Amino acid sequence: MERGIYKRILHCGLVIASLVIVSAIPVEEELRISPKELAALQQYKQIILPRLKHDYMKTDLYLIRFLRAANLNLKDAEQRMIDNLKFREENNLEGILSEDWSDIENDYPYSTDTVDKEGRPIVSFSLGDWDLRKGIVQGKRDRVIRYLDKAFEDVALQIREKQARGENVTQARPNTNLQIKAIFLINLANFNLAQQGCFQCLPTIYQYFLHQVHFPNLSDKIILVNTPGLFETVLQLLQPIMAPETRVALRVFGPDKDKWRNYLYSLVDKNQLYTEFGGTRRHPY
Repeated sequence: MERGIYKRILHCGLVIASLVIVSAIPVEEELRISPKELAALQQYKQIILPRLKHDYMKTDLYLIRFLRAANLNLKDAEQRMIDNLKFREENNLEGILSEDWSDIENDYPYSTDTVDKEGRPIVSFSLGDWDLRKGIVQGKRDRVIRYLDKAFEDVALQIREKQARGENVTQARPNTNLQIKAIFLINLANFNLAQQGCFQCLPTIYQYFLHQVHFPNLSDKIILVNTPGLFETVLQLLQPIMAPETRVALRVFGPDKDKWRNYLYSLVDKNQLYTEFGGTRRHPY
């Protein structure tokens, strides 16, 4: 009995980590660039720009995220970028959004077509409706992981396009535009360890951990709603080891709809929230 409880806690811990590990820096900090960061950015450009093929990678927004993820360590930031370029090339991330996903998208739906009141893209999905075990049993493990990569690339592209159009951009200094980031909104209603936290699922979740390093500092807020009681307990245990920026970004709500709806309504208009999040927007499927 006791062993079973420990297993459940371990499972919840691993699944929760996959949800909240997305690198996060609050937008207020993102929109500021310190003199120390600026000096490091100029050095980083001299080192890394010759390696970059795409214009969007040469922007301050893109580069500062890798620098911050490396705590301004130039060698570390350089290696992170080299690893990122290799990952993107080997996995053809530049073409991932144009692939046919009809074989999997209905089983693992997510939405990136809404924004909050500040214009930040929202990534929303109901994890409890995702049967990860089914996909793995069907031999689609790698396909599922790639599909999750697609979700991150989707929102990263939206942010780049907004920046290119000059939307929601604050001038940190002349010619340095830093863009606000995404909100991750996750519904945990119907979650169960058999489908989303099974032992067969753990390697997939771990691989998902590894891939997130290639999308540093992508989120401004990570909001969990309808969180099961055991999840909340595990989150409290994980708080001391979370990165400070993740603790600031993370918002966890239980099944009390009034509480999480009021919070969401303060950030997002109802027509930009899907019905499972208390909004008026309906899915096309």
